[in-house]
Amino acid sequence: MNNRSSLLGSVLLLCAALLWSTAGICVKLLPWNSFFIASARGLICTLLLFVLRFVHGGGRFVPVRLSRHNVMAGTAMFLTSTLFMLANKLTTAANAIVLQYIAPVLVLLYTMVVEKKRPSPLEVGLTLTVCAGCVLAFSDELQGGGTLGNFLALLSGVTFAGLILINRMEKTIPEDGQIIGCCLSFVCCLPFAFL
Repeated sequence: MNNRSSLLGSVLLLCAALLWSTAGICVKLLPWNSFFIASARGLICTLLLFVLRFVHGGGRFVPVRLSRHNVMAGTAMFLTSTLFMLANKLTTAANAIVLQYIAPVLVLLYTMVVEKKRPSPLEVGLTLTVCAGCVLAFSDELQGGGTLGNFLALLSGVTFAGLILINRMEKTIPEDGQIIGCCLSFVCCLPFAFL
């Protein structure tokens, strides 16, 4: 990998982190309902991912593989995204973000209990640091927010953990799962977008 590619990768990663970290606030500020935002986001992401896939494929269309694992990944992504959007409108953005970050803890527990793998000290440390950081950052605001919104935020953390675990499976192609998830968001949320 040359220096230009490495720099571009770093810049894109920084942009992704910025967008990821401001998503909750942006959703809260938008005047539309959660389903409209989820549907519009799904459409924009689907189109963008197909364009990137076409460019990355050297100008040829690479079909999406609808395998069981890819559909499971797409479904988990759709649920995570939609639940997060709903939670954002029903509780504080801080609560939605903090409660969703139960995901790394669930992944760590699954790895230890189900897969019988002992996590490295680094994995344990990073998981605890992420969770503690989120809780500390928003500790003043964790008191407020609606019960339903908080519950949906927790559910989005569970489905997020599922997405991480499914994407780790050998037969899953995360890029295909992502496109399937975005398509599901667009199609499934559209009927409720104008309620």
